Amino acid sequence: MKKIFLILLLATMVSGCTTYALEVAEVAYKQGDYPMAISHAKIARKVSSDNSPEELRSLYILARSYEASGDLKSAKYVYNMLLQSYPNSQEAIDARRVVGQ
Repeated sequence: MKKIFLILLLATMVSGCTTYALEVAEVAYKQGDYPMAISHAKIARKVSSDNSPEELRSLYILARSYEASGDLKSAKYVYNMLLQSYPNSQEAIDARRVVGQ
């Protein structure tokens, strides 16, 4: 019983961390604080589940932040990651624009 509680607690903390990191990344992006947006989008991606809406959102914010900061090489790399994992997403439209597909 104790192990189940700890697993559930950890899952809740990770989920909360993802949500918090994504919210900070989005606000930082909107305010033009791209280093902060990049940092928190990376955190959100690391703690989000593969092929989840949170991973998609974190990749998108990360790519947009790189693009806005002028780091087009990193932006294209992340957009390509997004296209591989989420080719039919709305975010893929922006990704194709940047990578030229």
